[in-house]
Amino acid sequence: MSNHLKFIHLQVSKSYDQLQKEIESVQLNRDNDNVHTSLLPCIERIVGEEVKLGGVSRIIRRVFIRSNDSGKYARLGWVLMNDVDCCMICVMKFKGLFTSYPKYHCHACGNIVCGNCADNFSQVVEIELDRSVRVCKSCYFGQVK
Repeated sequence: MSNHLKFIHLQVSKSYDQLQKEIESVQLNRDNDNVHTSLLPCIERIVGEEVKLGGVSRIIRRVFIRSNDSGKYARLGWVLMNDVDCCMICVMKFKGLFTSYPKYHCHACGNIVCGNCADNFSQVVEIELDRSVRVCKSCYFGQVK
């Protein structure tokens, strides 16, 4: 599972165009059977969805990753970092005039949230790790063991 999580963190910081090129490259290699892509972590798909943040509708994209150790966690789509400029729970802007706040992915739902909304840690059943991971306030109460 740790390989899967490392690959996710690497991918969601890329632009949508970069990810599309990688998907096409993997598909080309799979079609040509040049590499054994089933052994490598890869982007399975990117799905767009409409959300309302602060009363404004916008399209976000979720990246679904498949790897040899992803298990049930492959069903979770992580929001691309560049697709949101505010917390998906409290709608706090990540960049202000004089401040900048970090973005965090909830390991249970894949949404991007601020530090105040992602200050909980819990074991997520789908991840199958022996340690707790960062989860958002919305997911925390359903994940506590």
